Amino acid sequence: MGEINKNGYLSVPVIWGDEDYETREVLAENVKPMDLVSFEEGDYGNVYLVWSVDVIPGLLRWNSEEQGTMYRLNCNQGATSGPFEGDSVAVVVLSDDEYSSRVQSHYLRWVLSEALKRHGSDNIFIGTEHVNAACHMSRDLSISGEVPWGLDKIQLRTLVIGLRWWDASTRKGYYNDRWPQALKELYGAVEKAVKDAYRAACHADGQTWK
Repeated sequence: MGEINKNGYLSVPVIWGDEDYETREVLAENVKPMDLVSFEEGDYGNVYLVWSVDVIPGLLRWNSEEQGTMYRLNCNQGATSGPFEGDSVAVVVLSDDEYSSRVQSHYLRWVLSEALKRHGSDNIFIGTEHVNAACHMSRDLSISGEVPWGLDKIQLRTLVIGLRWWDASTRKGYYNDRWPQALKELYGAVEKAVKDAYRAACHADGQTWK
């Protein structure tokens, strides 16, 4: 397997394929929203979060005359996979705490990457330091079992700016209608944790932020 060009991805996966992770084989028909699935072939083993599953019967299998039912796995940032009934899918095995941390960290990276795409026209971030922080965190936000991952005040403010923009974006409503309730709760929890952490950092410096 070649080296992953991480700068070549418009949106990063939840787990890069060159990281260590454990998987279990699950039949395509048993994959469900909120699962983390590994695209072992063609994408270096990168791992994506399943948002929804479409069941499509009567399709021809690739390079075959046999018809079958495809389970289209619609994952974050438009990544998709189309295994057929009876095919095996690699689902990542994580503890509950690590799962939450991985998914929530990825959500923040995604929000920042979406904001950066529109910064040129919408002037979302204030000053070079916030743009630089957003660029760095959108690719490499460190993960631990506890929010806010040891971020400094500039990084926290950058996240808050990005989240405020995302709250006002019509695209959030579009995705919100498609996310499972449990995923919305995870995303809501990390948004609150980041805003609380930034508020605490401001208060520690004698500043007021609501």
